[in-house]
Amino acid sequence: MSYRKKVAARRAAGVGAILLAVLTGAGPATAQGSLPSVRIGTAPLLSPAQAEAFYGGGTASSAGIPGLAQPELDEIARALRGNPGLIHGYVRNTVETVWMHGLQKGAPGALIDRSGTAFDQAHLMVELLRRGGVQAGYEAGTITLTGQQFRDRSGVENAAAACRLLADGGIPAIVNGITLPDCAYGGAALDSVEMAHVWVTAQVGGRTVRFDPADKPFRYKAGADLPAVAGFAPAL
Repeated sequence: MSYRKKVAARRAAGVGAILLAVLTGAGPATAQGSLPSVRIGTAPLLSPAQAEAFYGGGTASSAGIPGLAQPELDEIARALRGNPGLIHGYVRNTVETVWMHGLQKGAPGALIDRSGTAFDQAHLMVELLRRGGVQAGYEAGTITLTGQQFRDRSGVENAAAACRLLADGGIPAIVNGITLPDCAYGGAALDSVEMAHVWVTAQVGGRTVRFDPADKPFRYKAGADLPAVAGFAPAL
């Protein structure tokens, strides 16, 4: 066996030993110690008031991002004819919500990925409105949802799971009237959620209209009994 083949054989044997140790849970036979592990971190839940005290006046929005003139945005705004209702429906129905706080991808990223935070979606909608000749801006504050409304938005109906979703996304919130940093809600059902949010304002017909493109309630239906629907009887 040549030198190169010997080295390849030794490397293969070493990799095989490591894989075997991982699959069987056994430690390595060498004195190098145990295999490295990965620890998944979690974040504490903060209330909107705590977040406001931290950010202070730093939440003021700008008039826009200079130089943001992507041709795709211009073409979509033209296709939607500057109609606020059509623009809202476009963002609401084509961009999936990412449960994180703050601007992450901006309008171009949300358009390309078809996903984005509430801030990304608001940015995309405002850019399309302005390109359509509509005066538009942002409002930031808190919204209060019932347990059912939050479930319709997120698919989460357990208080602890809702807390974890919001906390890990850095979204300031109060779940069931209290904020527990460790999300120790047990198996409690989800009754209410107050969370930090952003939405869009537009001047339509001489009045200010508010839009929330990140409000995407889903309708959940009970599954069908397929054997009964198909007329099949269980075998005896």
